[in-house]
Amino acid sequence: MRKQYAGFGIVALAAVACLAANPDAPQGRDVVVYGATPGGISAAVAAARERSDVLVVEPTRHVGGLLASGLNTIEWNQNWDTFGGVLAEFFAGIDAAYGLGKPGDGRQTAWESKVAERVFLDILATARRLPGGGSVEISYEAPVDRVEKQSGRIVSFTATDGRVFRGKVFVDASYEGDLMARAGVAYAVGREPREKYDEPLAGIRLDEKPVAARPFDAAGNLLPDVTARLDQTGPEGSGDGKVMVYNFRLILEHVGPDNPRPLPKPEGYSAARYQMLAGVLAARPDIPLEDLCYVVPRPNRKVELNNRQDATDLPPLNVATFRERISGWCNPREGMRCHEERSSRQSRSSGSSVRPRLGLLKGRPCPRWCGGLA
Repeated sequence: MRKQYAGFGIVALAAVACLAANPDAPQGRDVVVYGATPGGISAAVAAARERSDVLVVEPTRHVGGLLASGLNTIEWNQNWDTFGGVLAEFFAGIDAAYGLGKPGDGRQTAWESKVAERVFLDILATARRLPGGGSVEISYEAPVDRVEKQSGRIVSFTATDGRVFRGKVFVDASYEGDLMARAGVAYAVGREPREKYDEPLAGIRLDEKPVAARPFDAAGNLLPDVTARLDQTGPEGSGDGKVMVYNFRLILEHVGPDNPRPLPKPEGYSAARYQMLAGVLAARPDIPLEDLCYVVPRPNRKVELNNRQDATDLPPLNVATFRERISGWCNPREGMRCHEERSSRQSRSSGSSVRPRLGLLKGRPCPRWCGGLA
């Protein structure tokens, strides 16, 4: 008799919520996992190894979540003894992909997105058909649209393209909790005030050292993408309905005479969106690139670009887009992703255009890069 999974907790960098099992559900899988994030993959493989038939439903065309989409490092924790389960298998696969794994080789702490995805797909493949039962299959490009419940339990959900996924147990392994929100699970958006949970670092916190750039244009209006004046943010420690800004973890490949691929000017590019960045550069003409963004080496002549100040964040997406996503307005394939991809191209192009105009890296050799998640 197959075991029924009732919960997976927090697994491998993704919040995994298991919604109650329904033994009377119509024909479907034992377990349906929404989101092929590291946590979703861990949940799916673990359930399959306990002889459950599992379907992983992924809203995009790729598996692996952040670890296969630009966040190409283990961050700061390199205590390898603390990693176990499917996550340890992932790191072992990364080692093998870069020729490591023998005693004395050390560990691979950075990788390429495409390599991470291949490793995750290999792990899923090992659970595709297991002796004695248990399996994992994947359906791609199926963002949740609506959920059907019976007696307070999910029996199915319908994707934006009309596909219906039925099961006995549903695991929401998406980063934003899209399935739970559609199922009517209570949620909160934004940061709580300090006094709500007696947390000294909660609520609004202002940088001790303000950014040296005006957030206003010549007429005194807020610049594009600046959402509020300082006197409109509320006192320190107070709460609001805002979440963290969106940020791109761009993977750039080194280019040169043997790889001539300059960054093209993207469609719809507007330099006005980057006046804050231009203001920072004008106020600090000798600012090093490293004070604007982290440029971290990655394998095979690539770097990971991470925001440090106002270079790649998208302030207006921290509230409206998140609320629209939860309410069901946003189609991840056509709405938010299109905006993010266009903005990502614009931020790279903006950096290359303002650099010579304002003297960024003046007198220093400037590396040449082309963009993409590789």
